[in-house]
Amino acid sequence: MRIVTSILAITLALGSCKKYDFGDININPNPQVNAVPSTAELFTNISRQIAGDLTISDAVPGLYVQYFTETQYPGASLYSLSRSDWSTYYTGILKDMQEIIEQNTNANTAATARQFGPNVTQIAVARIMKAYTFSIVTDRWGDVPYFEALKGISTPKYDKQSAIYADLFKELTEAVAQFEGTQGIQGELLFGGDPVKWKRFANSLRMRLAMRISLVDPAKARTEFLAAYNDQNGWIDENTENAAFPYLNNRNFRNPWNAKIDQRDDLAMSNVFVDTLNTMGDRRITKYANPTPANTFVGAPYGWSQSAITNWGSNNQYSRIGAAITNMDAPGYMITAAEMHLIKAEAALRGWIAASEISAYYTAIQLSWQQWNVFDQAAYTAYIASPRVNIGMGITNFAEILRKIGLQKWIALYPNGQEAWSEWRRLHVPTLSPARDAPSGRRIPLRMGYPGNEPTLNGANYNSQVATMPGGDTPDTPVWWDK
Repeated sequence: MRIVTSILAITLALGSCKKYDFGDININPNPQVNAVPSTAELFTNISRQIAGDLTISDAVPGLYVQYFTETQYPGASLYSLSRSDWSTYYTGILKDMQEIIEQNTNANTAATARQFGPNVTQIAVARIMKAYTFSIVTDRWGDVPYFEALKGISTPKYDKQSAIYADLFKELTEAVAQFEGTQGIQGELLFGGDPVKWKRFANSLRMRLAMRISLVDPAKARTEFLAAYNDQNGWIDENTENAAFPYLNNRNFRNPWNAKIDQRDDLAMSNVFVDTLNTMGDRRITKYANPTPANTFVGAPYGWSQSAITNWGSNNQYSRIGAAITNMDAPGYMITAAEMHLIKAEAALRGWIAASEISAYYTAIQLSWQQWNVFDQAAYTAYIASPRVNIGMGITNFAEILRKIGLQKWIALYPNGQEAWSEWRRLHVPTLSPARDAPSGRRIPLRMGYPGNEPTLNGANYNSQVATMPGGDTPDTPVWWDK
């Protein structure tokens, strides 16, 4: 047997010395292909992700603002997540956005990239996407690597959130002015590459971020808001213009909320949210939640321990997240006209625009009801006349009106927990109590803790950053604009 094996080994060795001519079969006829990824494919990948679990479909912030509660393994609703990873942002979609910008800038690749749309238009859209994504990142963690990020620097320094916001305003302003004509770009799914819609989205985002800093830098906030509000390219003010990702009725391009409930049943509507809508007679509850077998809307108790919530929910008589949210092809709303009109109403309240524009508050409610297909004129008229909703026509009671704007924003933003969490931290509306069974001393998180590997991978910069944070790197340390 050993002899046979040896002969076979020798034969193979000798045979391997023979040279075969495969001609040009291993020569890439287009060296540019595969060496440089298609910007159209990058846009497709990015546009799917910026409306996914990294942003509007992340359940954790939704737990913090008590849209939902956990029914089997309560953890996030008991504030157990002291640290959160950001690698998917930096090494994933942000890196892809930077790749698009570089391909359309580099003289060696720009001509190839141009086949998918004008170079400057691709750059403009990528800059807007980057600004949107970085706004999520900095609102979650506060001071983060920004100016040295995505440049191949292995240990980037942390930048102040105030400086990041200033640059986001600059990026959005320059991007809107950068588009080349009306020709669209290929591969982008949110707006089909339409420059008109992307300019409108950028202005809307700029207005959102301006209002975000209204308590910490009111002068800058007013300037940025008015510049975007008055821009000739407009902002999202009708439901037909909503930034809503068009998911499809198949498993490959389905809404992330559908994936969350696929063969799982560990997220329920929170009693805090459901009780509020029930008490107010808000028709949106019929879309936001599914009814119980008794055809009622019942939220599960928020923030109970595993044993307590399991025992309470044993009869299964509570509402799950509504089908209008969890259907495969349910749209993923990133910015809506309802949100923008609530921002407009707050701008009027703050004296940035005419006081009469406070009526945008009522317009926002109507648009939200229409967005969710629950509008009925008689019901709407009764709803806005109710004491918990009505603000009159004046702006004499600033604090009370601001509280009602904040409450309506909390309702209208559902299920976008990320944006609702940011607005709750800014306005502290509605009044939310910490989870009943959270460990002693824990409260609703005000930020995400830096990734657990940062002290190892970027120790010097991490330690320098934490030294500037009162209370250190904890979820209790507010971000810059949270005053």
